[in-house]
This record gives sequence, C-alpha cells and structure tokens, in this order.
Amino acid sequence: MKKLLLALVLTSSFSFSYAQCTPDPTLIPDAFGVSPDTIVNFPGAVLSAPYTTELHFKAPSDAGDIDPTFSGATITSFTVTSVTGIPPGMDYVCNIVSCQYSGGTTGCAVISGVCTVEGIYEIEINISAVINIPFLGNQTVPRTFTGYKIYVNEDGSVSVHDKQIEKLNLFPNPVSEKFTLTGLTADYGVNQISIFNMEGKLIQTVDYDNQSSIEVATTKLENGMYFVNILHDNGTEVLKFIKE
Repeated sequence: MKKLLLALVLTSSFSFSYAQCTPDPTLIPDAFGVSPDTIVNFPGAVLSAPYTTELHFKAPSDAGDIDPTFSGATITSFTVTSVTGIPPGMDYVCNIVSCQYSGGTTGCAVISGVCTVEGIYEIEINISAVINIPFLGNQTVPRTFTGYKIYVNEDGSVSVHDKQIEKLNLFPNPVSEKFTLTGLTADYGVNQISIFNMEGKLIQTVDYDNQSSIEVATTKLENGMYFVNILHDNGTEVLKFIKE
C-alpha cells in the first residue's frame, strides 16, 4: 500500500495524571488525513511542569478510498504500535489498552508526563494496518508518521532551529557497539554532549573537542532507547537512538 493516512488532531492541556481521552471524529475535518500538519505540530512543553496532549486518529474501512490500487480491499483494523522519541519522563496511553481499532472507526491517545531535560524531541507515530485483499487474504501494512516535534524549555515556546537540526546525524541506529555523530559545525558552538535514558537520568557525558564528527561507544549501555542532548549556544538539540 503506497500510503495509509492517519487523522490526527493535537490539543493540549496540563494535568498531573494521564487523562482519559474520548475519540471525537468532529475534530477531524476530513474522513482521513493528517490534521494539523507538521507546521502546526505539538504544543511546547514547560520544563519540569506537567504536560498533556491528545492524539485523535481515524482510518477508513475501504482501502480504495485512500489508494485506488486497493479498491475493494477492506481495512479490517489498525493499531498504533508505538509513539517513539517522546521526551524522557513522558509516555503515551491509548483510550483502549490494545491501541487497536476497527477500520472506519476513530481512536485517541494521550502523551503525558513531566520532562526535566530541555531539548527538541522528534516524535514518530508508528501504525500497522491489516488490509483484507480479495484472493490474497489479510496483509499487514506498516506506516510511520514523522516530522512532529515536542519542544521542552523554560516557557514552552516553540523556537525553531530546523536548519541546524537537519545538519545533525546519528548513525547507525539502532546501535550495537558505537555510533557516529556528524554535523557538529562551528555554527553550533557546542558546549556539552550528554546521553540520557528514558527516565531523564544522565547516563554519560561525551568528550568533545570541537570535532565535526565524533564516535561514541555504547557497549556499557543496557538495551533500550536513549537521547543524545547537544547543548550549544542557541539551545539544545536532541537525537534519539536505540541500543540493541
């Protein structure tokens, strides 16, 4: 399937606990699509303060409504398999435990928590749809939505440094024994590079001496997701990686 569109509506409020969301198809202007786009994005988060934002999503029951190639095929179900890159101290919860929904229905999830590590966190929303194709049976089609970010700072403002973010690169990812971080140009004025775990605990401070690229050993890290925070003159950029 060329693409499966997921309808998202992002709203924000502040709460000390995970909020129970209710799917609301009236928030979605079209039967399917993405709303708002990544220019609007997630609301910013205030450093060390409670944060909550809702995701509302919907997929049609007829796969042909999205791609004529699959006319006659039915989307029997779709599942939100993961939301990755969430700032440390935050997590997501769907309105049903399985995060699985029937085709043609709506659902929602909540990202909530308290982040104590300033930075710009790139969010990926991963979906898996089950499509029933005549004569072929059920086929599983994955889809990842990228381009969303959560900015965490002292006032929750969304100040963009996209040109700088695009220069940074971390590879390979997932990581086994080491990763390489490139794009550390003189424009950054890098002051510190640190690695944090999902709970926001400082795991490692990386030695840096104005190189444009560095290699970082990960053999002592346990398997899981981590964040590399690059503190520079204009703020903090964050890249995530998975240790396997």
